[in-house]
Amino acid sequence: MTLVRGRATNGAKLMETCDYLIIGSGIAGLSLALKAATRGSVIIVTKDCLPESNSAYAQGGIASVWSPEDSFDAHMQDTRVAGAELCHEAVVEAVVREGPDRIRELIALGTNFSRRPGGEDAEYDLGLEGGHSHRRILHASDATGQEIIRALIAAVRQQPNILILEKHLGIDLLTSAKPSGAAAQSECWGAYVLALSTNQVQTIPARVTVLCTGGAGKALMNRAVFAVKRQQLRFARAHRIHQQTAGADDRFLVRKQDAMACTRRRKRWNQAGGADDGGDDGVDAWRSDRA
Repeated sequence: MTLVRGRATNGAKLMETCDYLIIGSGIAGLSLALKAATRGSVIIVTKDCLPESNSAYAQGGIASVWSPEDSFDAHMQDTRVAGAELCHEAVVEAVVREGPDRIRELIALGTNFSRRPGGEDAEYDLGLEGGHSHRRILHASDATGQEIIRALIAAVRQQPNILILEKHLGIDLLTSAKPSGAAAQSECWGAYVLALSTNQVQTIPARVTVLCTGGAGKALMNRAVFAVKRQQLRFARAHRIHQQTAGADDRFLVRKQDAMACTRRRKRWNQAGGADDGGDDGVDAWRSDRA
């Protein structure tokens, strides 16, 4: 695909450009948008309407060294043991040591983590979960994800540099192949986005494109995730990312006992009007025109 005087040669409508294009509106996407907005213009593409995302359904909490009795060394050791000593040490250290600062950022944005009885000045109610040797789970009752998403959305909506495209589905990446020796290197400079309300494909060029669309939840038949998590597999198919992970050790995929119950709940949710795997008709028609 090339651009000619502001128009895409494949028939897709060209929208305004941006510095940062973020696909996905969960905790990762919204947090990144706030950081990126200090450096340039941001467009967030989300398949449904805020606050809908899998992040909003997260219940438990966030593990972070918070109490004086705890330590980074203890948290890192707990992580190594829980990871059967297969963890990447640099990642473990970075996540553990940066955890408290990220928690403080969420609190500064207005996230209300649960406190012990005693009012607003009381200490946070730190939970103790399996694999942890100290109390270090900050939570917002049993709806931690919902509370964090609420605070992030409020902050995002106050940023004039951030445009949110709801009911828009990222369907493919804008790439260009450049010769480099015997092989060709592909650069990403935006994405094709389907407007679900009009069934029209739009082109959004960007200096930086970031996929914040979740993990491999949709790769499993019975999975404890909702239908809004299909975008990442579309991108994977389009760019053969799945070939790079085909030999991945499936011991690291969480298989919950209640996956079948979640499947039934998701079906009822979709029947009630929730986001499903919609948009395929428009995508298929667009791909047919490109062929």
